[in-house]
Parts: sequence; C-alpha cells; structure tokens
Amino acid sequence: LGAWGYGRSQRPTPKAEKVDPATVDQRIEDFEERLLGLSSDWSKMKPILEENAQLRKENAALKEELGAFDAMAEAFAERAAKKAESN
Repeated sequence: LGAWGYGRSQRPTPKAEKVDPATVDQRIEDFEERLLGLSSDWSKMKPILEENAQLRKENAALKEELGAFDAMAEAFAERAAKKAESN
C-alpha cells in the first residue's frame, strides 16, 4: 500500500521516509473514485471512508511539515547570503 501501509501508529520522520504530498493527493483521489463505485454498499464503503480520512490527516500534516522545512531552508539561505556578504 505504498509508503504508509496499514497499522502505522505514527507518521514517519522526514529522515526516515520522503513522501511527496502529490502522491498522497493522488491516493486520496483514487479512494474517492473507489467510493463512487461502492456507494451502494456501506459495509464496503465504511473502511474506505475511514482510510480516506486518515490519508487526509496525514496529507495535511505532511503539507504543514513541508512548509516548516521550506521556512527553515529559506532562513538558512538568508543567513548564508548575509554571511557571504559580510566576508
């Protein structure tokens, strides 16, 4: 089931795994397509809805984490530029 799998108790750290948020978005879209095909059978749809909700939470957390890393990288680049200017 890809990078996340079943039964994961916590999100991986960025050092442990690199997950592209676009990949997670695609998985969410795939689940939504499956939902359309199963809408008449609640017993099949419920676990998919639950997994879809979990993927959305993980995707939001990844996007937040990615934003934090982008901010750190930007701050590092600014410090490096200032240091280069002072030398």
